[in-house]
Formats: sequence, C-alpha cells, structure tokens
Amino acid sequence: MEKFVEKQNKLKNKHKGDNFEKLCKNILLYHPEWNYNVKNVYIYDECPPSILKKLNLPSTDRGTDLIIKTTDKKYILVQAKYRSKGGTVTSVSYTHLTLPTKRIV
Repeated sequence: MEKFVEKQNKLKNKHKGDNFEKLCKNILLYHPEWNYNVKNVYIYDECPPSILKKLNLPSTDRGTDLIIKTTDKKYILVQAKYRSKGGTVTSVSYTHLTLPTKRIV
C-alpha cells in the first residue's frame, strides 16, 4: 500500500480517485476476504448499459463508483473514497447499498 500511496501523491485528485476505484475493484475481485460472494465488479463508467438500465441508473456516474454483481444475482452499489493528507492516507472507506434487480426508491 505504501507504493500505491507514494504514486498517488504525485497525481491530481481525479486520477487519485480513478486509481483508487481500480484498486477497490481488484480487491473485491481477488482478495479472499472480500470476493466470497462476488461474481463481477464494474467501475461505473465501464458498466454495461444493460445493467444500468436494469437497475434504473443514469448513464453517467452520480456518486456511485463501483457496481458489484453477486453470485446470487444481486447488485451492490459502492461509493469509494480515498483521502490523504501530507503524504499519508487518512481514510479509505466505502459505502454500499444492496439493490434487488429492480431499483427501489
């Protein structure tokens, strides 16, 4: 994680967020403590339009960074946040909302 943070410190905020989303996607897909029920993870901008339509989501990101499809065919929306100050990570967090196949408002 130290090398990740070191490289992040050299980037603009937009690129930091994009890189953190990719890191989260890979952790969710491949880390044994996180991937037990994960079938696929999409970065919002890379999510197939058919899934966005199925979930009644807009084509552009409005706060959702990742969409997880679980092995039991549910979807989880994730907002990932990377915050650092003075070259050290001050918080790494995510929030999620589990959705059935149709969005409930």
